[in-house]
Amino acid sequence: QIGAFLGIVEWDSDGLIEVIESLVQKVGTTRPSDAELGFLTLVVLIAFKQFQRLLSRKYEEELGSNGETRKSRLWKLLIVVCFMKNIIVVVIATAASYSLYKNDTDPFLVVGHIKAGIQSPDLSAFSSFAENWRKILIDGLAVAIVALIEQVSIAKAFSKKHG
Repeated sequence: QIGAFLGIVEWDSDGLIEVIESLVQKVGTTRPSDAELGFLTLVVLIAFKQFQRLLSRKYEEELGSNGETRKSRLWKLLIVVCFMKNIIVVVIATAASYSLYKNDTDPFLVVGHIKAGIQSPDLSAFSSFAENWRKILIDGLAVAIVALIEQVSIAKAFSKKHG
């Protein structure tokens, strides 16, 4: 996803080490418009998350001091809108791409060409396990660490909310 995020056209890295090596080698081929879209999307998503936290605090304060009011319902509505941040960003980026499309030139090349049809099943990945076990182990370790961090953060949030 880093290649698409930065607009690097020919991205073929799979493992963590290969991604880092490829990023260093191909950083000069970055498409500025795709990189700008990627960074802008990231900034907007972070802003939505921070806004959602602020709204949650305001909602709790309003609900605690005055009970259910028109103002507390507004805070709640805005919190629900913030939950839809991903789809909002996708719709805005799609509209921007559509409006900037001119003369058969795509302003963003995030996805690229998609082949039609369903890919046929291939068992060659299983036969090459002996050759690629180190790469699989590193990728698996990275996924396990991310999963552990995610579960710890969920547990902390749950314990903070419920004592």
